[in-house]
Amino acid sequence: MSNEDALKAMSDLYHKGFVGDHKIFEEILAEDFREIDAEGNILDRKGFINKVKTVHSERYSKNAHINILEMEVRVFGDFGMVHALVELIDRGSSVGVIRYTDTYVRTDSKWKAINAHISPGRKTDQN
Repeated sequence: MSNEDALKAMSDLYHKGFVGDHKIFEEILAEDFREIDAEGNILDRKGFINKVKTVHSERYSKNAHINILEMEVRVFGDFGMVHALVELIDRGSSVGVIRYTDTYVRTDSKWKAINAHISPGRKTDQN
């Protein structure tokens, strides 16, 4: 599997964790993971996992899913970035659009997410 494909697979796991399978984050997030959310808050790994488990579980149904509108994967040796524009779909309707950059590092042949930066996004005619 190429590094690009490996990071796309990590992004897919991240999306699954975001909309319901929260245990995935225990596996794919580095111990020193940080997230900068759309409001500018900085969360550590524990705070991020807790937010996803509580807030997202209360807000979204088990049928929520993420529709990828744009994605670019960049690899620089043992460092990789995924830039994406995604739409969260729940109960058949768009709940919101976000743009994010996830940063990964490869150690011991495994990719781990070390950072996520979330910004509000918007769909355009090109997506």
